[in-house]
Amino acid sequence: MKNRNFLVMLFMAIFTVIGVTSCNDDDEEGRKVTDYKEYTLTVASVKLPGVLTSSGSNVLTDVYAVKNEQSTDWEAQGSIGKFEYEEGYEYQIRISETSYLDYSMGDPAWNARTLRICLLISSRIGILSNTVRI
Repeated sequence: MKNRNFLVMLFMAIFTVIGVTSCNDDDEEGRKVTDYKEYTLTVASVKLPGVLTSSGSNVLTDVYAVKNEQSTDWEAQGSIGKFEYEEGYEYQIRISETSYLDYSMGDPAWNARTLRICLLISSRIGILSNTVRI
């Protein structure tokens, strides 16, 4: 009888521990915004061949040559949401960049860049000033 009570108590203790630990919510679910910033880029009038890294793999593709407003060096930039590029024109664009974190995805951290304002600053035939707000 004592052995039976002991086994019942042991099973109750095991199920209690399993029940308490399964309710533990250490992994916060859902997409979270971890950072937001806006900055201005100058986009060159031609795209260049370059290498982009996405989800651990390298891809050879044409990239935008961009220069940040505080920099003198040109850098490779992949895609910019809502940006309609036409070769032969240099653009000054205002970008919003949002950083996300979501552990339920294969690549849990990523950045999304979106065009905010586009200013056409030069073309083959001279200086233009046409502002497009998105």
